[in-house]
Amino acid sequence: MSTETMSTARETLGQLQPAIRTLGRLCEVGAFASLPATDVQVKTTYADGGMRPVVVVSAHEGLSDFEAWREILGIRPEDVFYRELSTSAVLLAQTLWDGVRVEIHAYGSMPVSSGAVAA
Repeated sequence: MSTETMSTARETLGQLQPAIRTLGRLCEVGAFASLPATDVQVKTTYADGGMRPVVVVSAHEGLSDFEAWREILGIRPEDVFYRELSTSAVLLAQTLWDGVRVEIHAYGSMPVSSGAVAA
């Protein structure tokens, strides 16, 4: 098996470099450095016919952490995807920051009305 075949068969650390660099830059910017980071991941997503690095911030302790990230990333409230599960609410949003997709996810134990997602 050639090196070329191996590199296209699975992701490499090098392919994640843009997202790793973006996460580092987020940590350096004062406004971002103080944001809650209950679960931060750098991973690969498959979109537009190829692998794309992405930074994912997940808040499992409530929806207010999500709001802090949404506001600082400049994501409009109407661009937030909201879904109610049987016992919880899920908020999802994404944007490009420094050329890399940043996704924010939140999971709350109590459903909220769609009007309460963002003020």
